Amino acid sequence: MHADAPMRLRPVRLEGRDAVTLSADRRTLYFRFYDYGHIDGVDFVTGCATRLLVGEPRVDGTRCRRGASTSACTESTRRTSRSR
Repeated sequence: MHADAPMRLRPVRLEGRDAVTLSADRRTLYFRFYDYGHIDGVDFVTGCATRLLVGEPRVDGTRCRRGASTSACTESTRRTSRSR
């Protein structure tokens, strides 16, 4: 996730190998969440950014199609994994 102004973040209930960090200029937010069956995430705010770009999400390394819900993306990944 990239903004044209610096961001602040607050991790929410991270566990295990979950990770959230900002780049040195605080304009890019990196995160990786592992599914331990609980809620986790990140709260963030931008300093008056005019643009916020969000990259394509991935589940287990597989790109989710645009507009897909997280559960649809996860189910698609499970079907792909079973067919291998």
